[in-house]
Amino acid sequence: MVPPRAMKPPLSAIDFIVAGGAGLGLGHVVRSARLAREALRRGFEVRTFLEGDDAARSVWASAAGFEATGRAERSTPLAPVVALDLPTAKHAWLERLAKNASRPLIVDDARSYPRLAEGPPGWRVLPGLHHAPTEGSDARDEAGHALLSGPRYAILPEAHRRCARRPLEGREGILVSLGGADPNRLGPPLARAARCAIDALDEASPRGARSRVDVVFGAAFQDPGNRDADRLTELGCTVHHRLPADAMADRMRTARLAVIGFGTSLTELAWHATPFLTVAHHDHDRGPSRDVEAAGFGRSLGAASTLPRLPLETRILRALRDDTWQRESADAAHHALDGGLGAARLFDRVATDLALRPARHAAKPNAGRRALSSTDR
Repeated sequence: MVPPRAMKPPLSAIDFIVAGGAGLGLGHVVRSARLAREALRRGFEVRTFLEGDDAARSVWASAAGFEATGRAERSTPLAPVVALDLPTAKHAWLERLAKNASRPLIVDDARSYPRLAEGPPGWRVLPGLHHAPTEGSDARDEAGHALLSGPRYAILPEAHRRCARRPLEGREGILVSLGGADPNRLGPPLARAARCAIDALDEASPRGARSRVDVVFGAAFQDPGNRDADRLTELGCTVHHRLPADAMADRMRTARLAVIGFGTSLTELAWHATPFLTVAHHDHDRGPSRDVEAAGFGRSLGAASTLPRLPLETRILRALRDDTWQRESADAAHHALDGGLGAARLFDRVATDLALRPARHAAKPNAGRRALSSTDR
């Protein structure tokens, strides 16, 4: 069904340039889909250009509620605001936007970019647990873009935000998830270590029952013939393939501990107040993962390149036995999100800088664009 035509013209237009899939992960895709829904809710006309595989396109359609188009060609006219959510450097895109007089919205990229004098200033949002919070409305990056940094700008999918926090007391089991792609195939060895660790804990417990270990393989994880899944099932793990967002949220909020890949899932776990051990997929994420631990929001197991040499079972068991760390870490991470309104805070600032007023109606659908119906809001 086509949503009803808006009563007013769109306040503005925004293009999303997003990349994701096997090897790149799907965090960029899910995060930008949440921002796209927020933009639509506020009356922006939205268009999305997605560079990715079938898994990325499917995840986008599920999370955003509409399909993305292919990549933006150099001849494609761009919107007045363009969100860039790509794992690669953005110099070429920023030069193009400057020539187009488009305002950039740079998502989760702390790299240094020079100021392009001919381009209008935009926004840079750094929404991770490891990003230093900005205070006040005058913070700028080196290029003059408004800087919105820190966990209070975390971009949470609605499937997670609508879940109430559960007390940590009474929770059982471990969740193991290395993201949508798990490019280093760390899920299986980490799940085996988690199974051994929690079995050792159960042996010392008078409860007698065997605790659950949920293993989630993402949409881009390659498991020919289900060999990894079958081996883990034989060990007593419960294996899930590509869980829907609401089911993943439920696993996160009911787990006692999560072993998770470094990325957007950390803020989702923070929302559910679930303590976590994190693994950096890439060496360049090793420093940020240590920053998360230094802030008191979890513990780092290191990077994929060194992980096989670490005593994983021992470190997981130590975390399971440390009730004080679990409670304090989970509380600190949850409170750092300040209500989990990052997407709204970001677009409050965008609307203010563009001198826009909130819209009662979403923009009408257009080629490559989509508007929200009343049931989506």
